[in-house]
Amino acid sequence: MTAPIVIKVGGAVLDDAAAAAKLASDIAAVAKSERIVLVHGGQGVIDRAFEAAGIAVEKIDGLRVSPAEHMGLVSGAIDAVNAELVAFIKAAGVEAVGMGLGDAGFECQRTANDRLGAVGTVVGGAGERLLSALDAGVVPVVGCVGMGANGEPLNVNADDAAAGVGARIGARTIVLLTDVSGVRTDGGELIEHLDSEDAEGLIGARTVTGGMVAKVRAAALAADTSGRTVVIASWAHVAGVLAGSEPCTRVSPSRSRRRAADPHALTI
Repeated sequence: MTAPIVIKVGGAVLDDAAAAAKLASDIAAVAKSERIVLVHGGQGVIDRAFEAAGIAVEKIDGLRVSPAEHMGLVSGAIDAVNAELVAFIKAAGVEAVGMGLGDAGFECQRTANDRLGAVGTVVGGAGERLLSALDAGVVPVVGCVGMGANGEPLNVNADDAAAGVGARIGARTIVLLTDVSGVRTDGGELIEHLDSEDAEGLIGARTVTGGMVAKVRAAALAADTSGRTVVIASWAHVAGVLAGSEPCTRVSPSRSRRRAADPHALTI
């Protein structure tokens, strides 16, 4: 049985029902021949929920500040996106089931940065329910809200969630889909290849800024943890990205941690 592919989706596509339906249809088409796990965020939906409640949106290095008292809004927004994506995938003829990180079988804990509030990362678990869904031919659609050890709901950045899930289920590749075709220089030139050591250099030089900081760090962590190349690419051409025919950025494990290529790894 082939190892799964973890695909993370976020950004503007989740704010456009037609685009989200098209993406879900593309993912469903791939899922007919591959074991796909879909992890998602919901930034725009959460922003609108905060705005409606009169709450200012604050971010640190691309990560949303999420006080515990606001987690009801965050969870509700993520649940709404999850239900929509599940419905779109089913409409494309493939079974799907929605779940949160805790439901899926993953353990989370708060980040060390207390200024972020109830923000966490995936730190354990084997994803038992998620793997059971895959074994049944169902696409797990995982929203990025997890549970801390004391039952506290935690907002997990979707890129970090995909990295944690991918590492713990032995995914053969992790694809972080975004609104752009990859990491770009200040001049707009696509960076096709980098490793995790290059990533921090680009962030330090402010070549990578804003929301891309969290994405590049998550990709670097996922690459080092899994020993696999992680892909940052546009959501507009999922099949082409997986086939290697669309532009993207490939983030490799650090030179000090790179290991021999796995013959089962997906080359894209």
